[in-house]
Amino acid sequence: MDMKTWLGETEHAMRAAIELIWAEHAAVAEATVALAKLEAATERGYRQSEAFTDTFDDEGLATALHWDTYFGVDKQRYHAAEALDVLMGSQEARTSSRAVLAGTALQIAKQGLSAVHGKPDASPDGRNVVCIVLKELIWQGRNQAMHWEEGKPHKAVEACFEKLKDVNPAFADYAVRNLAFEVIELLGWNDYGAFEADMLSLA
Repeated sequence: MDMKTWLGETEHAMRAAIELIWAEHAAVAEATVALAKLEAATERGYRQSEAFTDTFDDEGLATALHWDTYFGVDKQRYHAAEALDVLMGSQEARTSSRAVLAGTALQIAKQGLSAVHGKPDASPDGRNVVCIVLKELIWQGRNQAMHWEEGKPHKAVEACFEKLKDVNPAFADYAVRNLAFEVIELLGWNDYGAFEADMLSLA
């Protein structure tokens, strides 16, 4: 089988996996940006209120601006912060589910290499991902995700993740938890196009 054919056969599953892996991250990122804007607007409103007191000695206008900020943008900021906390709590609660989905994505990628090339040695290396070549990160990332609970990683997994822990200390946990999400994040597979481009480079 060639890589384009294999990608066509697995595109639906991979698109769905990537979308689910990143859905909450996207929501948190969007909410964080919105909150930052509201925080800036709140600070600006209170500063204007203080300026009317300090510069123009206009207590009436300063008070009006203060309460306008308090009941307007500051109230929005408060509710936005609450909503962000809920999103972040949900994201944290679903850490294991996200890791399983990321493991599925790595499994799909590894199956592509196997279907096209058979064994890892027959595959092109692909790009360097920090300190590991692409094919090795896919292969060993998948192996770590599938077998971490055994607590006895294979030497190739150990060698790979010992290098990666210098990049991100979280990778030091390779013998005790599923690190598939961290691998997907390192690969930059936050949309299907990024995944497809990497796989075609390994054709």
